[in-house]
Amino acid sequence: MNFRNSLGILAIAVTLAPLPANAVQNYVAMPLGGLGGSTSYGVGLNAIGQTTGGSFTAGDAAVHAFRHSGAAMVDLGTL
Repeated sequence: MNFRNSLGILAIAVTLAPLPANAVQNYVAMPLGGLGGSTSYGVGLNAIGQTTGGSFTAGDAAVHAFRHSGAAMVDLGTL
């Protein structure tokens, strides 16, 4: 490899070196609670952080849908 080729490769390497790597997304799992029963599960997550899912009601009598907005869980009833 001659000097001119080495200089070209060095110029490309120096130019590309400061480019940032792709941003890594970080996720955090957090308990949502439930509607009084023994089991709840998440199904969806939207762009503003609301989650949806299902949960058994007290005494595991029925499964109701829910929406959780970060602070409170809303019982959507049976769907």
